[in-house]
Amino acid sequence: MTTLRHRSMPPSNRLRREPRLSDDSPIRQRLNTDGMISYYDYPLGTDLDSTVGLVLSGTVTLKTLKGKIRRILYIKYYLGLFSKPYTPEDIDATAITGMHVPLTLKATRKSILLLEDKNYTLPLNTRDSKLKKMALIGLSSDMLNFGDYSGQFGQHPSVSSSTLRQGFISTLQAANYSMT
Repeated sequence: MTTLRHRSMPPSNRLRREPRLSDDSPIRQRLNTDGMISYYDYPLGTDLDSTVGLVLSGTVTLKTLKGKIRRILYIKYYLGLFSKPYTPEDIDATAITGMHVPLTLKATRKSILLLEDKNYTLPLNTRDSKLKKMALIGLSSDMLNFGDYSGQFGQHPSVSSSTLRQGFISTLQAANYSMT
């Protein structure tokens, strides 16, 4: 039997981490589709242990996993992230992210996609809309996702953030729509 474990953690530390997910399907789906390596949706130990279990069971191939890692490292190399690997300690992360709020909001508003927009539903017009039903479909519709450099290991500005579902609910409630 082959033992597969994360090189940076000795076996004794692995026992104290979060247990493996009982249902690995979200991680399996992400790895076997076009999703990348992600350590912000679950605690690091849970993600690592689940990934190791999926590779050992053959549900995710080691070749697939290495391909994902190779892609990430190439992008980081291409962007020059290895030439200056450490962030200066005197940087105010809140000030930097604050500058990007207007652009982020604009990009978010323009990136909502309907599978089919027969009735010209978007952009939402809560004043005179004939909208009766709406379904948000997909794993990410009710999940905050800030990217690789946030979550457990970086700035996590959840106070000023909302999921797609939370945004729709608050917009519709503000327009006095009944929610069921």
